[in-house]
Amino acid sequence: MSVPLITIGIPCYNAGPSICRAVESALQQSHRAVQVIVVDDGSSDDSLEQLLTYGDRIELVSQIHLGGNRARNEILRRSRGEYIQYLDADDYLEPAKVESQLQEGPAEADVLYSQVLVEENGHREPSALDPRGDVYAQWIAWQLPQTGGCLW
Repeated sequence: MSVPLITIGIPCYNAGPSICRAVESALQQSHRAVQVIVVDDGSSDDSLEQLLTYGDRIELVSQIHLGGNRARNEILRRSRGEYIQYLDADDYLEPAKVESQLQEGPAEADVLYSQVLVEENGHREPSALDPRGDVYAQWIAWQLPQTGGCLW
């Protein structure tokens, strides 16, 4: 059985304080078949300079500021993965996130999702999750546990 390629896509706009943590969490996934695409959406801070230090470990796209949705569309356009994992530039993935979802979810699933850990004031709590509801309706209504919880 072949290991599916997973695209991890990170839109970035003025995320200098957090972008390296997001990129490192993508590169350090225990699932090794990973394509990491970062779209710098016209940042005016040092985000692009930080991203350039990753060299060919990431696919870096630099564009004028067009907004997060256009950056995500560019990630989708360049994706070669069987699944896509979006990650906000101020968030990070636990090291086994992708691998765990692939192992626990049914192979025929369109989307695999799980709770996320929300960090506030030095402690972490799992987000709420209703597995009985329509996943697309929950996603559009922001009821799913944020961007990084879904593997599409």
